[in-house]
Amino acid sequence: MIQAILAISCLASFEASPLDLLETGIMLEWSELPFMAGLDVRTTVDGRPLLLCGGPGVPLPPWGSFEHLEILSPLEAGVWGGGGWTAEFSTPGIPDSSYRSSVGLLENTVGRNRYSGFLQRPLPLGMGVSASLGREDTISTQLLGLERGPLSATGFLWQGAGGGDGYSAGFSYRRPTFSAGCFLASPVEGERLAEPSAAASASLGRLTLESAAGLSAWDSLTHAEAHLRSSFDAGPATLIARGDMSSDSGETGFAGTAGLLCRIPGGPAIGAGFCSVPGGVSGFLATAGWGPAGAEFFHDGSDASAGAHITWPAWLGLSGFVSDSLLRASVSAFPGFGFGGNGRITLGGRLVALQSDPGDGSGKVESTSADACISLSILGFSLVGALEDAFDDDDRRMSYGVVWVFSDGPPWAPQDGDGRGS
Repeated sequence: MIQAILAISCLASFEASPLDLLETGIMLEWSELPFMAGLDVRTTVDGRPLLLCGGPGVPLPPWGSFEHLEILSPLEAGVWGGGGWTAEFSTPGIPDSSYRSSVGLLENTVGRNRYSGFLQRPLPLGMGVSASLGREDTISTQLLGLERGPLSATGFLWQGAGGGDGYSAGFSYRRPTFSAGCFLASPVEGERLAEPSAAASASLGRLTLESAAGLSAWDSLTHAEAHLRSSFDAGPATLIARGDMSSDSGETGFAGTAGLLCRIPGGPAIGAGFCSVPGGVSGFLATAGWGPAGAEFFHDGSDASAGAHITWPAWLGLSGFVSDSLLRASVSAFPGFGFGGNGRITLGGRLVALQSDPGDGSGKVESTSADACISLSILGFSLVGALEDAFDDDDRRMSYGVVWVFSDGPPWAPQDGDGRGS
């Protein structure tokens, strides 16, 4: 199981696993992140949002196209965070010599089939290319990248995602002490709307300064935003201050976030501060994490909410969330055992229980959802089967298929000075 779903405020690395059922969204669905006190949640890929306006019409990156999922609090989020939580996907760096591929095919008894493919290839002249293809139900996504040294060009395309088709493309320059990029996106094919944006950052010793701005416009300005973020390292502590502006249909809002992060060597990481979103909620935030465990607390002056999670051992994950209107608990368990020289069988499931109060006098609403999954793996090849939404008589379904992850040597012998890192 990809344990990044519970890694709030902690970095989690993974290799793509059949137990995630080829669905990127499930990595966030099984965590407490979407419930954190109404604070905005922005999804970024390599530090930037695919669309500024976001919304349900923008799919997540294709399954298998990223190697890190880092869920960041408002204090930890990058310059595009805007004072809210950020789910940041990081695509893998393209290797200089070897190349790798993955293929996933899952059939479903109610037509919710999932297909994915991912490949990385080094090219002559020190270049490298990566490509990801994904399909979940009726949504198709493609993530493309080309890089040489500090320069990179990326493109993300999607079809059939709610509002229709769209794309996001950009060029970036990255060095350890300076980076900059410019991007262009359009949420719906044929709609008279475009989103240009740009960002830059510079490190001056212990001080890091970041800025970003973008707008959505064509016939007229519909949305604009600008962000400034600074961080100063003082031993194990980092001081963070940021300012955010957002304007929608002529209404402009400003917000600020300030706080302290302290990472004790060999001990916990603790954060505390004030965070706010332009035109949204504001309040006191505290986070704590140590190894596989973490917790969050937020208070906006009238309502309080808290979440906690732990992943230990690696096959067991627990998560909980409580607020004035919601009580939530989840557990995922995927133990396994080896057989033969390279085989492994994994069997387990996921369970989430919710109790919510709509606040309209109708009383509390309770719901429970569950999946069960089994896989048989030999080296990079896996057979997988799953029973999804086991407690839902209307949506219960079976999925079954194969996942194959493999890597090969380079198609040519690299020459001296041919690496992309120079």
